[in-house]
Amino acid sequence: MKKHNNILVIRLGALGDILLCMKPFQDIRDRHKDAHITLLTMPAFAGLARQMPWFDAVIEDPRPDWWQLRAWKKLYTAITSQHFDCVVDLQNKPRSRFYKKIFFDKDVQWSSTAANSTFPRTVFSHKMHRQEELLVQLRNADIPDSGPLDLSWLQAPIDDLCLAEKYAVLIPGCSPHLLHKRWPAQHFAQLAKTLKHKGFNVVVVGTKADAQAIADIKANADFIIDVSGRTSFAQLATLYRGAACVVGNDTGPTFLAAMVGVPTLTLMSHHTDPVRSGPVGPRCAWLKQNDIAMISVDAVAAELEKLI
Repeated sequence: MKKHNNILVIRLGALGDILLCMKPFQDIRDRHKDAHITLLTMPAFAGLARQMPWFDAVIEDPRPDWWQLRAWKKLYTAITSQHFDCVVDLQNKPRSRFYKKIFFDKDVQWSSTAANSTFPRTVFSHKMHRQEELLVQLRNADIPDSGPLDLSWLQAPIDDLCLAEKYAVLIPGCSPHLLHKRWPAQHFAQLAKTLKHKGFNVVVVGTKADAQAIADIKANADFIIDVSGRTSFAQLATLYRGAACVVGNDTGPTFLAAMVGVPTLTLMSHHTDPVRSGPVGPRCAWLKQNDIAMISVDAVAAELEKLI
């Protein structure tokens, strides 16, 4: 890929998908240091994207339905007015392939799985992690490895949380519409008691959507430190860096813990293939059962002993 002046990177998807793309984001910026690089992403992730050091601008894509003509016109104007000379499609789904047809001239260079891409991404083995697929896609587009992912920019003060020195973090939430991905609250409560017995303070993080799950844990483990709804994304990263370990469901905040390097154990149901889309990091592991409730507290505690 030649040097480009105006690049669009496409990554919609869930929070975990955005996090797994941070390494590709860094590689693209390192290869095209002087280019103006824009990220096309969903409104929910625009705030985080604007904190990233790899982008000069962010375009928000609400993924409008076909009948939302005003939203389509706004998106069309936002994209076409920038006159991009290159697109790196890290979404690689029918929607982004449709965008290729309606938003871009044929002379715009593309890196993607779409037909007639300048730098096509080939089909890979089902044994390859999705992040690795994206990195191979970049190598095919002459975007080399920039080195280890640098997340030093993702930090913020957490003094107001008043945390103890030795603590473990639990992440009992996940997408509200995917409850089968949640390890039962009573299991988290029992794990909290096990961790307390081993000398750890126990911190629980989450959002308003996780309030009931956290309340159910606190009903059986009232000693936990609940900081749910009190942390920005950057504060969450800082919180993780000070933790002895993190245990969480298959959800974006758990991916972040793995990426910042803290010992992280992810609990998975049938919903997730960890080989293809599990968290990545230097000290992470996972346990999986088709029925996530069948993962025992003893199994989790034993796995943590190996990680810590």
